[in-house]
Amino acid sequence: MSLIIGINLSDRVYLSADTRLTFRVDGKDKYLDNILKIKPLSQEIAVAVAGEIDLAAFIVRGLIESKSSKENIRDFRNNIEELVKSLADDYLKRNHRIGKACFIFAGINRRQKKTIDMHRYVEITKEFQKETGSSMNMKDIIFKGLERKGSGGLVEISSPDSHVFCVQILPENFVIEDVNWGDFIAYGGGLNKENLPSRFFGQFEVAAKNNELQHDRGWLDVFMKTVAEENNVQTIGGCITSLLISDKISGMLLGGTKRKKIGGIIVPNDEVISEISIINKKLHCLINNERHKLIPFVIYPDMLLKKYPRAEQLIF
Repeated sequence: MSLIIGINLSDRVYLSADTRLTFRVDGKDKYLDNILKIKPLSQEIAVAVAGEIDLAAFIVRGLIESKSSKENIRDFRNNIEELVKSLADDYLKRNHRIGKACFIFAGINRRQKKTIDMHRYVEITKEFQKETGSSMNMKDIIFKGLERKGSGGLVEISSPDSHVFCVQILPENFVIEDVNWGDFIAYGGGLNKENLPSRFFGQFEVAAKNNELQHDRGWLDVFMKTVAEENNVQTIGGCITSLLISDKISGMLLGGTKRKKIGGIIVPNDEVISEISIINKKLHCLINNERHKLIPFVIYPDMLLKKYPRAEQLIF
């Protein structure tokens, strides 16, 4: 199963996913490493998926076609249980079974400003400094927000409110988990947020950086690749795709990432581990030094079955 991650930062949200699809043909596992598992629903909301591709594609297509508002992550969150349960019931009626799928949604709410708990911010900063020995780099948006500090350590900043949440569809259960500022969620391949280092959130919120988007893309690539390899999860592979949503920018992070070890710590630098580019207006990933067009998961089940008519257990 795939590894997907959602991060709720002070001035942006990120969704990340690997690009491997696993399926079986005549009892043998096969992999395709160019599947795009992140889908924008609007400029303000996107989703990353893991699990059974047919179920995930059916649900996301239904969400896209629904008349429910996708301009505000808070309103979307309030309606998600009814929407997904209705679509899951429809899938069950059509297919007479339902499997497992996980959806991580992330987005912003432009009608409200973001509030930061400075007590939590100090905890995150101390934890990051303890593990890395690095100095903190308070984002300008938070520093300016300190001038408007409210009661209980709460600070309102000029960035829009944001939210991340996870929906899991299971054969006999339905689970929703919310992720507020100062936290993240990870799912897939038997892994969760506990498998990622304690410095993970701080690397994006408090670490010093020159080029912010390049820094964040590089560390997302390194963290996700490394945790999959350290836990020997074969169903996580290909490249890493990451999508950003913020007040002024929304879109996929482009470029390549290299890594190396310094004193036993893996950092972005030397070995090419992921590269995402645009060729002829289409997203491509670099696999074994060859560029392949990324295929959106919402259209891939039918394409795969045409190529492998005996394919079974399509998961990502």
